[in-house]
Amino acid sequence: MAIEDWMGALKDLMLSVEGIITVRSYDDLPGSLAGYPVMIIMPVGGSQDYSPGISIHRVELTLYLTSQVLPEAYGKATLLIKKVRDKLASDVTLGGLVQHVAPPEGGDFYEGPGSMGYRFSNTEHVGIKFFVNVKDLETINVS
Repeated sequence: MAIEDWMGALKDLMLSVEGIITVRSYDDLPGSLAGYPVMIIMPVGGSQDYSPGISIHRVELTLYLTSQVLPEAYGKATLLIKKVRDKLASDVTLGGLVQHVAPPEGGDFYEGPGSMGYRFSNTEHVGIKFFVNVKDLETINVS
């Protein structure tokens, strides 16, 4: 399946995490963020095997907690690590749309919480980044 076939299911899953208010992805990015915490889900890389059509998409889920650097946001971000992990583990196939959604083998599942590098629309935020690999099978049509 292509990214657009399963992204909605991943967005819905993350929206069901207690404490996350808004989830957006590559196809509906806002000009600015509102209604914190906001999660932005973006594909950031991947690999492809044409035969048998195995795709592994590296996906970054960036959670923006505040539009200012506030100390209490660090504590809130830390509590969301377990909630996001548990929710991802609760539906590793996104309802059967993919083979699995899992943290990268040998890589970091999350980075942060922090404020360096968490910019959106020229505003620095306190945030945390999660990384997962989405493995799916695609039929590749060659013309």
